[in-house]
Amino acid sequence: MNMTNCGGSFIGIHTRDDSMSVLYMSRGCQQALGFEPAQIVNRQVKDFVADAYRASDYMGIYQLKSNADGQLEEEDDASIYCWFTNLKSAAGQPILHKLISMKADNTVIFIGMAYPEAPYQTRTELEVQQIDGTGATRALNVTRKMLEMQHRQ
Repeated sequence: MNMTNCGGSFIGIHTRDDSMSVLYMSRGCQQALGFEPAQIVNRQVKDFVADAYRASDYMGIYQLKSNADGQLEEEDDASIYCWFTNLKSAAGQPILHKLISMKADNTVIFIGMAYPEAPYQTRTELEVQQIDGTGATRALNVTRKMLEMQHRQ
């Protein structure tokens, strides 16, 4: 896969709650996805996920974690998250994107880079690389984490 030919990049901000409403989108989304920013603002992020995992799993990156007792608690670490996902273009076609995001108080700030020449391959699980404040990296399988949390409740 040729990851040197970026088909556009954009910056966005969405709420850090179950609605995942887009609050801001830069003009770069027009080249990357074919949408004008106004067509994306106030819509939910999950409306654009084109992979087989549940789009609601995406919010699991930023919301809750289970502690040693199996109780849910706020995930309040200073981390950067990086992963690949397919997003739906304005034409309805899935386009591979590399996403980098970080949490703010009530929002998530993200950068997306499109790779339209990459062949489509759906992802059945949301797998993320987390880089914490110390520079340590760990792999997270968010889909499995969300399923484990649901089974505990």
